[in-house]
Amino acid sequence: MLSNDAKEEIRDFADRITPKNWNIILHPLDAQFKPRVFNLFISIGDENEEMPEDQRVEYGHVDEENRPCPGGVTGGVLFSDLRERGFEEGGKVSQAVIQIWPYRGDWRLRLVREFALLTAYRRKALGLKAHKGEETVIVRPEFPDEKLKDRSFSKAYSLFSKRSEEAFGHKMPSLKI
Repeated sequence: MLSNDAKEEIRDFADRITPKNWNIILHPLDAQFKPRVFNLFISIGDENEEMPEDQRVEYGHVDEENRPCPGGVTGGVLFSDLRERGFEEGGKVSQAVIQIWPYRGDWRLRLVREFALLTAYRRKALGLKAHKGEETVIVRPEFPDEKLKDRSFSKAYSLFSKRSEEAFGHKMPSLKI
């Protein structure tokens, strides 16, 4: 089992390279329900836990020594109205879950790639005006095998890679499309 210090290291990494309105949490009860907050739950799989088959798929071209750990975004990004959740204050809150198994590869690379993917989902949601409606909206990828060809994904990956290198000196491999 991963120690609390190791989990906090993962949360600290994520917190330092993501935008200020992203609330990085390790437990769902730590979610914040305020307008424009993006609650991002990082679910850390146990060393002995069996991984779901769909979490074993890797994407992109990385070197063998810099292989991302298994994991990914589960279910897309959920946008919901705060009034719909029983709050008096209006506005949208969004949330997503990233599942990782840090024992089996580079968790930093996996998180950078998943943050870029979430950024692409959120851009898609803005295009759909998901933040304006009163109903709950879930934004998922339409073509999961085409992630690396998406321009917003590539730009976000580059941004998160630079932030990772500046904050921690951890260089990410470039995307090879």
